[in-house]
Amino acid sequence: MRLLDFYIDGFGIFHNVGVKDLSPKLNLFIGDNEAGKSTLLAFFRAVLFGFESKTSKINQYLPLSGGNHGGQISIKTKDNREFLIKRTPGGAQGQITITPRGGETPSEESISEILKGVTKDLYRNVFAFSLDELQDMEFLQNETISSRIYSFGASAGKTSAIDIENRIDKKMKELFTPRGEVKEINNLLYSLNQTSKKIEEIEKSVDSYDEHRRRLQEIEKQLETIDSEIAAKRETAEKLKLLNKAKPVWEELEKIEKEAEMLLAAASLPKTASIDDIAKREDSIKYARESLYSNHIPLGMLPKENNLPWERIKREININRIARFILIPALLGIAAVIAGLAGTNSIIATAGVIVSAVAITVFGLSYHASKKRTEKLLEELASMAEQCAAARNTIAKLDWIKSKLTDIIGKENTSEIMKRLAAEDESTIAYDAERADEELTKIEQSSRQMYEERGRLKQEIESAERSDNLAKELQQREELKTELNEKAEQWAIMAIAKGLLKRAREKYEKEKQPRVITEAIEFIKTITCGAYSGIYAPIGKKTVYIEQPNGLRKTVTELSRGTREQLYLALRFGLIREYGTNAEPLPIIMDDILVNFDPKRADAATQAIADLAESNQILFFTCHPETIARFKKANPSARYYTIDNLSISEC
Repeated sequence: MRLLDFYIDGFGIFHNVGVKDLSPKLNLFIGDNEAGKSTLLAFFRAVLFGFESKTSKINQYLPLSGGNHGGQISIKTKDNREFLIKRTPGGAQGQITITPRGGETPSEESISEILKGVTKDLYRNVFAFSLDELQDMEFLQNETISSRIYSFGASAGKTSAIDIENRIDKKMKELFTPRGEVKEINNLLYSLNQTSKKIEEIEKSVDSYDEHRRRLQEIEKQLETIDSEIAAKRETAEKLKLLNKAKPVWEELEKIEKEAEMLLAAASLPKTASIDDIAKREDSIKYARESLYSNHIPLGMLPKENNLPWERIKREININRIARFILIPALLGIAAVIAGLAGTNSIIATAGVIVSAVAITVFGLSYHASKKRTEKLLEELASMAEQCAAARNTIAKLDWIKSKLTDIIGKENTSEIMKRLAAEDESTIAYDAERADEELTKIEQSSRQMYEERGRLKQEIESAERSDNLAKELQQREELKTELNEKAEQWAIMAIAKGLLKRAREKYEKEKQPRVITEAIEFIKTITCGAYSGIYAPIGKKTVYIEQPNGLRKTVTELSRGTREQLYLALRFGLIREYGTNAEPLPIIMDDILVNFDPKRADAATQAIADLAESNQILFFTCHPETIARFKKANPSARYYTIDNLSISEC
């Protein structure tokens, strides 16, 4: 089938645009970016297979310059029938009308019948494609395409070689893998290794049975001694820890005891005075002060306190009383004299005044001195009260520190600990405590090692005493060896079979490749200028390998972008050739697909396209002048069209 002409009513930027009398072989369309090359590619797809749906992410190319959405193409099949195919608005994909050329009655033949079953997806990926479709790595996963590429190696109702190879491979993996954990041979190897170790251990334990028993007895005796040493050293370490903790408190206690002794001496109290003794002294001082203030001490109430100035206090109180006794009559005499001046002998009166004056003077002076002495006594008592208060506070603090020290060292062995606290300084105690801890740690570590050795010896002795275990393990080892040999033989047979099948399959793949692949090989040789000489599609795998002349094969992902595109182009050309032998050869439309090819391979690909145009009509779109130059060299008879200013014209 080939395109005779086309007309665009309204599609994207184009309106009322068409071309007549297309070449049956190679047609080149030249246009700048945004001139409409991609629009023209989409137009041919839309006329044959319908407009894109409104929900699709693909551009619908609605008319931008006027006209009804769609257009028409004229085609000619290989049996020389001509049809006019028209696509107009209507329905989701538009309305298609197929009319025999020159006739008026629509044909009953469908587009699918004319295209011999080519689907929209197949046409888009193989016959009408842009650079985006060429680069798409999902190309090989397309169901229709892959079914043609990988359509060999299996027969209906029969088991294929690849199925047998897969089954052998699965069984081999069940038997053994280098790092397997649940494989049969791996498990047998592990069990055999463990059994051999047990046998070695039993044999060693039997040989050294007597030596183990002798050593066990030695260890038992040593452990008795070392356990006693540990107990003693642990006790010593604990005592030293207590001393180390108590030493600062002891030093503070000594300091407070000295302060208390000085304060008790200053307060005229004995060294052994308690808080209660001090409280009694404070009560006596308080009583003495009150007595001085009142100038009266009941004789039966006198405190028996030798350290207080009671005699001085009594004497002072008596002086104060006498002073008041004499002074009052004198004052009364003075008053009487004053009152009787008018009626009494003036001489007698004068004498009375003098006597009274003398008495007042004498006893006034005595009272003044007594007051000073009283104030001094009061000051002494106040000082004694302060000394008693200080002593009481210090004794209370001393009692608290003693209680704190008792909490640390306990009530047992107190005298021994007190002696050491008094005799040793803090640095010596700290050093001894550290040494004791180190010695305890060392002997405890030695004890642990001996207990571990004792446990090991007991196990080995018990194992040796069960001598029948050796015979059981030896029998188990022989059984495991027999089973392992059987499994290894199975694995070896399957490995040989797998290798033979693999070589047979590789030979078959090389000699019996599908026609799609054989056709593609010729194109890849041409396009890559001989850098690659083969394409292989392994049986049972949806992938292809490309081979260099030296036999080195590469996967698709190992190729550069340009070489990968060249492989995909060769496969498309192989599909096109294979399809054309069994169905209607369809026109090929390509949109600037050579841009990633180097100049040498671009020249070769241009020649391959020109060669393909001998069997399939080709429409090639480009914006590169060098591409046009290549095509003119490869096919001088090609027709050239310019896309410019919303129009298409032959040049």
